[in-house]
Amino acid sequence: MQKLKLALFTLLGIQKPKPKRTRNVAAKKPKPVWDKKRPKDVGKPKALTSKQKTKAKAAAKKAGRPYPNMVDNINAAKKRKS
Repeated sequence: MQKLKLALFTLLGIQKPKPKRTRNVAAKKPKPVWDKKRPKDVGKPKALTSKQKTKAKAAAKKAGRPYPNMVDNINAAKKRKS
């Protein structure tokens, strides 16, 4: 039966309808910042300045942590547009 349908489609010049594929795939969750690779376009890493370290320590203290984590350091290193 399948061969007959295929022959009929080719004779009439009709494209064979493609079956709809339905997959139950959940949307990909974005990776946390510590699991991502460093972007190549940002250049080489630089040490935080004393002012940036102070900002990171203040953010950690505000959040109740004894020392800054990676996210505090990243936020302190960002250049603010003003």
